[in-house]
Amino acid sequence: MLIKNSLAYAITLSFCLSLPAQALPSLSHEPFGDLYLFEDEMPNTLSTSNDHQLSLSKEHAKDGVQSLKWQYQPQSTLTLNNEVNYQDDKNTATPLTFMMWIYNEKPQSTPLTLQFKQNNQVALSFNTELNFTGWRGIAVPFRDMKGSATGKLDKLVITAPDQAGTLFLIK
Repeated sequence: MLIKNSLAYAITLSFCLSLPAQALPSLSHEPFGDLYLFEDEMPNTLSTSNDHQLSLSKEHAKDGVQSLKWQYQPQSTLTLNNEVNYQDDKNTATPLTFMMWIYNEKPQSTPLTLQFKQNNQVALSFNTELNFTGWRGIAVPFRDMKGSATGKLDKLVITAPDQAGTLFLIK
């Protein structure tokens, strides 16, 4: 059954990636969680500590024509209010993995903090460095994150570093 589900996910993902960029939705509901592509409109599941910081942009894109532009102030937050179907199986060869692309305009000395929450409490978290310019892919297995979780994760809260800046995101 696991092989069937993995094959179905792979086929679905390859189909979505083979579509022309203008045909892609901004938010795709997959069995394991939501996939944000930011190609059509701003998903209503996103919020920030300052609503004027988010926009869709064609300045930097990957696998499409636009991305989410987040102009952040120090320690501001970006929240993705959606569920992730978390399964903790430490014996599997292909663990459930969080993946995201980040375009950074200016290197930062402090990291971006990502926290997955359950019932408004941090369940899993990790930091990712922003000491680069350009695109960087992030892939972190949930089992390698700090903390522990069971069941569904309610939201992802991303906390900006100590300096103001701009990031372009695709998840």
